[in-house]
Amino acid sequence: MTHTYLKHYAAPECKAIPKAPLSRARAIVVPVYDEKPGFLDRLAPALDDTLLIAVVNVPDDAPAPAVQRTQELLRNLRRRGGGHGQSVELVRRARYDLLLIERVSQPIPRREGVGGARKIGADIAATLIRRGDIENPWIYVTDADVSLPESYPPRLPGQAGTAVFAFRHEPDSGLEERARTYDWHLHYYVERLGWAGSRYAFHTLGGALAVRVDSYCKVRGFPRRNAAEDFYLLNKLAKVDPVYLSHTPELSIRARASHRVPFGTGPRIADMQRPFLSYASESFELLQDAIGWIDALAHEREVRPQAETVELMKALGFSSLLAKTRSQYRAGRPRWRALHGWFDAFRTLRFIHEARRYHPDCPIEPTLQGLYGAGDHRTRMIEAQRTRGPWRGLPTGA
Repeated sequence: MTHTYLKHYAAPECKAIPKAPLSRARAIVVPVYDEKPGFLDRLAPALDDTLLIAVVNVPDDAPAPAVQRTQELLRNLRRRGGGHGQSVELVRRARYDLLLIERVSQPIPRREGVGGARKIGADIAATLIRRGDIENPWIYVTDADVSLPESYPPRLPGQAGTAVFAFRHEPDSGLEERARTYDWHLHYYVERLGWAGSRYAFHTLGGALAVRVDSYCKVRGFPRRNAAEDFYLLNKLAKVDPVYLSHTPELSIRARASHRVPFGTGPRIADMQRPFLSYASESFELLQDAIGWIDALAHEREVRPQAETVELMKALGFSSLLAKTRSQYRAGRPRWRALHGWFDAFRTLRFIHEARRYHPDCPIEPTLQGLYGAGDHRTRMIEAQRTRGPWRGLPTGA
């Protein structure tokens, strides 16, 4: 699988990797656009015996000042290591090596954006792992606004899968309340998914994950998308191999206001209004009802879902899917797997959005107080997630 993917689908930059041995324990991939050289200081504590694959890039619609700043960053990185200007260039350092991928002179298409940059870096990491230059078979992916602690990365399983790391948003000055509220929103959504019994109760932040090379190649790598590439990658990975939740160490993600991508942390921080509205808790009660209904149908048990649940699932096309699975899969695990493979992270999110017709979004803080009581909501939500144990993907096989 790995050989097939790299031969037919890997990024062209893989062919320009230096032939000299790059013997390091692990590889970390980071896309870099419009950053200052200080991003290396945030990553440095975790870089011992590491190959840092930095994809320095700009999208083809980037404003001129951002392009100029990224060009200056690239020159700075090359000066530090005596670089010569190749599109793929190795900069040797004492504690770690820096592999620079230059996509400034040849910008990444806007529609591909950060997803295209992540794919380039992760494909190169996969190539080096298969070549034997990188010992650890896990591809670690992060962002230039993430601070990595010395205890990163944690020890990961010896089999295929994906790991999602704990994180905390650290705000720029003046954005403390917005960062705290957005952090609440992310943890609230994932905790409520787990409470409802969803198989997709995990965070989808590209700066806080790792994927084993065989799993990565199995789903043909990162989608080339300008946003949500991490969401769609994890949605695919969760259907083929386990997803592991690593609660330590906790990565620190800079919460800054920006519109470099159409949606995500930067735009949500920049455009946040008071009071901040999030999903109603009743929407997750409907989700729990829907998941229970799916489980019952898979095993041919009688159950009566709520009328609202039936209407929401009908809007997602569940009726035609159910008829198809009944004719193609026998009752029990095969049908259960097919139904939950269809009712994936994307359709789960659509379900919660559709549920707004019955339960509109509401201020998040009163919702959290009603669910978790007074005190540190974030800690309460994380504790609730941990009590359910490490998350596992859909079971493989019949």
